[in-house]
Amino acid sequence: WVGQAGVKPSSGLVGVLLMLGACPHVHVYGFSSALYFNKTAMPHYYDWERPKPGREKVHPFKEEKSLYDVLEASGVLTQHE
Repeated sequence: WVGQAGVKPSSGLVGVLLMLGACPHVHVYGFSSALYFNKTAMPHYYDWERPKPGREKVHPFKEEKSLYDVLEASGVLTQHE
């Protein structure tokens, strides 16, 4: 992962995968990558902190969202906004 910007999994994805290994079905809340960089929306449920300049593309949020969509279609995950 070192030196490969944009391919490091987010802690959210790691947590979801951990829970999928322990639970038959997982519900996730607030994992909408579409709103993450929107200046009028909270990027985290707990604060307004934005990625520091140069760190905006550390995680592949669009690919993670696609994975959540696949997991939801397969019936093991439900996404909530």
